[in-house]
Amino acid sequence: SWMSFAFINSGFQPQCRWISNPMLIEFTKTGMYRITTLEKERMILSIISDELHESLKDNNQKKELSRLFPPGYLDKPEAEKDYQSMIHNELVTSHINALEILKGSLIKPEVKEQELMEIMRALNILRLSLGERINLFESFQEELAEADPNYDLWIIFQIIGQMLASVVDSLQQQIKKN
Repeated sequence: SWMSFAFINSGFQPQCRWISNPMLIEFTKTGMYRITTLEKERMILSIISDELHESLKDNNQKKELSRLFPPGYLDKPEAEKDYQSMIHNELVTSHINALEILKGSLIKPEVKEQELMEIMRALNILRLSLGERINLFESFQEELAEADPNYDLWIIFQIIGQMLASVVDSLQQQIKKN
Protein backbone atom coordinates (compact mmCIF):
# COMPACT_ATOMS: atom_id res chain seq x y z
CA SER A 1 0.00 0.00 0.00
CA TRP A 2 1.11 3.56 -0.56
CA MET A 3 3.24 5.07 2.19
CA SER A 4 4.46 1.57 3.07
CA PHE A 5 8.12 2.40 2.56
CA ALA A 6 8.26 6.17 2.80
CA PHE A 7 9.66 6.37 6.31
CA ILE A 8 12.05 3.46 5.99
CA ASN A 9 13.66 4.83 2.83
CA SER A 10 13.64 8.49 3.75
CA GLY A 11 15.08 8.32 7.25
CA PHE A 12 12.46 10.92 8.11
CA GLN A 13 11.64 11.01 11.79
CA PRO A 14 8.45 13.04 12.02
CA GLN A 15 7.98 15.26 15.01
CA CYS A 16 5.08 17.43 15.95
CA ARG A 17 5.82 21.08 15.37
CA TRP A 18 3.10 22.93 17.14
CA ILE A 19 5.26 26.03 17.52
CA SER A 20 7.18 26.38 14.26
CA ASN A 21 5.49 26.52 10.89
CA PRO A 22 6.62 23.81 8.42
CA MET A 23 5.85 26.04 5.42
CA LEU A 24 6.54 29.75 5.28
CA ILE A 25 5.06 31.69 2.38
CA GLU A 26 6.00 35.25 1.47
CA PHE A 27 4.38 37.44 -1.16
CA THR A 28 7.18 39.06 -3.16
CA LYS A 29 7.44 42.47 -4.83
CA THR A 30 7.16 40.72 -8.20
CA GLY A 31 3.71 39.35 -7.36
CA MET A 32 4.97 35.83 -6.82
CA TYR A 33 4.99 33.64 -3.69
CA ARG A 34 8.22 32.40 -2.12
CA ILE A 35 7.71 29.09 -0.30
CA THR A 36 10.21 27.99 2.32
CA THR A 37 10.20 24.47 3.74
CA LEU A 38 12.86 22.30 5.30
CA GLU A 39 14.61 19.69 3.13
CA LYS A 40 13.15 16.73 5.05
CA GLU A 41 9.64 18.13 4.66
CA ARG A 42 10.19 18.61 0.93
CA MET A 43 11.49 15.05 0.75
CA ILE A 44 8.49 13.53 2.53
CA LEU A 45 6.06 15.59 0.41
CA SER A 46 7.85 14.31 -2.67
CA ILE A 47 7.74 10.69 -1.51
CA ILE A 48 4.10 10.66 -0.52
CA SER A 49 3.12 12.61 -3.65
CA ASP A 50 4.90 10.01 -5.81
CA GLU A 51 3.26 7.12 -3.97
CA LEU A 52 -0.19 8.65 -4.18
CA HIS A 53 0.40 9.49 -7.85
CA GLU A 54 1.15 5.82 -8.54
CA SER A 55 -1.91 4.67 -6.59
CA LEU A 56 -4.10 7.08 -8.53
CA LYS A 57 -2.70 5.81 -11.83
CA ASP A 58 -3.09 2.16 -10.80
CA ASN A 59 -6.48 2.76 -9.18
CA ASN A 60 -6.04 -0.52 -7.29
CA GLN A 61 -6.56 0.82 -3.75
CA LYS A 62 -9.96 2.38 -4.07
CA LYS A 63 -10.79 2.24 -0.35
CA GLU A 64 -7.72 4.23 0.66
CA LEU A 65 -8.56 6.77 -2.01
CA SER A 66 -12.32 6.97 -1.45
CA ARG A 67 -12.20 10.51 0.02
CA LEU A 68 -10.70 11.71 -3.23
CA PHE A 69 -13.76 10.50 -5.14
CA PRO A 70 -16.76 11.69 -3.15
CA PRO A 71 -20.16 10.29 -4.04
CA GLY A 72 -22.59 12.33 -6.08
CA TYR A 73 -25.66 10.29 -5.16
CA LEU A 74 -25.84 8.61 -1.77
CA ASP A 75 -29.16 6.80 -2.17
CA LYS A 76 -29.27 6.20 -5.93
CA PRO A 77 -26.78 3.42 -6.77
CA GLU A 78 -27.35 3.49 -10.53
CA ALA A 79 -27.00 7.28 -10.71
CA GLU A 80 -23.88 7.04 -8.52
CA LYS A 81 -22.34 4.44 -10.82
CA ASP A 82 -23.00 6.67 -13.85
CA TYR A 83 -21.65 9.73 -12.02
CA GLN A 84 -18.44 7.94 -10.98
CA SER A 85 -17.86 6.56 -14.47
CA MET A 86 -18.33 10.05 -15.91
CA ILE A 87 -16.18 11.99 -13.40
CA HIS A 88 -13.58 9.47 -12.15
CA ASN A 89 -10.95 9.88 -14.89
CA GLU A 90 -11.29 13.65 -14.79
CA LEU A 91 -10.73 13.64 -11.02
CA VAL A 92 -7.73 11.31 -11.34
CA THR A 93 -6.19 13.65 -13.92
CA SER A 94 -6.92 16.71 -11.77
CA HIS A 95 -5.43 15.10 -8.65
CA ILE A 96 -2.31 13.97 -10.50
CA ASN A 97 -1.80 17.45 -12.00
CA ALA A 98 -2.05 19.07 -8.57
CA LEU A 99 0.47 16.57 -7.13
CA GLU A 100 2.87 17.26 -10.01
CA ILE A 101 2.62 21.01 -9.44
CA LEU A 102 3.32 20.48 -5.74
CA LYS A 103 6.41 18.41 -6.53
CA GLY A 104 7.63 20.94 -9.09
CA SER A 105 7.10 23.82 -6.69
CA LEU A 106 9.36 22.20 -4.12
CA ILE A 107 12.37 23.07 -6.26
CA LYS A 108 11.22 26.48 -7.56
CA PRO A 109 12.31 29.65 -5.80
CA GLU A 110 8.89 31.27 -6.38
CA VAL A 111 5.44 30.33 -7.69
CA LYS A 112 2.48 32.19 -9.21
CA GLU A 113 -0.82 32.50 -7.38
CA GLN A 114 -2.44 29.84 -9.59
CA GLU A 115 0.37 27.43 -8.73
CA LEU A 116 -0.09 28.20 -5.04
CA MET A 117 -3.77 27.36 -5.40
CA GLU A 118 -2.83 24.01 -6.99
CA ILE A 119 -0.37 23.42 -4.13
CA MET A 120 -3.27 24.00 -1.76
CA ARG A 121 -5.33 21.41 -3.66
CA ALA A 122 -2.43 18.93 -3.61
CA LEU A 123 -1.88 19.35 0.13
CA ASN A 124 -5.59 18.79 0.67
CA ILE A 125 -5.49 15.67 -1.53
CA LEU A 126 -2.55 14.31 0.48
CA ARG A 127 -4.28 15.13 3.74
CA LEU A 128 -7.55 13.49 2.69
CA SER A 129 -5.79 10.32 1.59
CA LEU A 130 -3.70 10.19 4.79
CA GLY A 131 -6.84 10.70 6.85
CA GLU A 132 -8.47 7.78 5.07
CA ARG A 133 -5.37 5.63 5.51
CA ILE A 134 -5.25 6.14 9.27
CA ASN A 135 -9.03 6.18 9.71
CA LEU A 136 -9.35 9.77 10.85
CA PHE A 137 -12.87 11.02 10.53
CA GLU A 138 -12.40 14.41 12.17
CA SER A 139 -9.35 16.61 11.65
CA PHE A 140 -9.51 17.72 15.28
CA GLN A 141 -9.30 14.18 16.63
CA GLU A 142 -7.13 13.79 19.71
CA GLU A 143 -3.46 13.02 19.29
CA LEU A 144 -2.57 9.40 18.65
CA ALA A 145 -0.35 7.64 21.16
CA GLU A 146 3.27 7.22 20.08
CA ALA A 147 2.81 3.45 20.33
CA ASP A 148 0.02 3.56 17.73
CA PRO A 149 1.24 2.06 14.42
CA ASN A 150 -0.24 5.09 12.59
CA TYR A 151 1.47 7.68 14.80
CA ASP A 152 4.06 8.72 12.16
CA LEU A 153 1.35 9.08 9.53
CA TRP A 154 -0.74 11.11 11.97
CA ILE A 155 2.21 13.47 12.51
CA ILE A 156 2.58 13.87 8.74
CA PHE A 157 -1.18 14.50 8.56
CA GLN A 158 -0.78 17.30 11.13
CA ILE A 159 2.24 18.81 9.38
CA ILE A 160 0.43 18.84 6.04
CA GLY A 161 -2.52 20.46 7.82
CA GLN A 162 -0.21 23.23 9.04
CA MET A 163 1.16 23.65 5.51
CA LEU A 164 -2.35 23.86 4.13
CA ALA A 165 -3.24 26.51 6.71
CA SER A 166 -0.15 28.52 5.65
CA VAL A 167 -1.26 28.50 2.03
CA VAL A 168 -4.82 29.52 2.90
CA ASP A 169 -3.54 32.30 5.19
CA SER A 170 -1.21 33.65 2.49
CA LEU A 171 -3.93 33.70 -0.13
CA GLN A 172 -6.37 35.37 2.29
CA GLN A 173 -3.81 38.04 3.20
CA GLN A 174 -3.42 38.94 -0.47
CA ILE A 175 -7.19 39.11 -0.96
CA LYS A 176 -7.49 41.47 2.01
CA LYS A 177 -4.72 43.71 0.62
CA ASN A 178 -6.41 43.96 -2.77
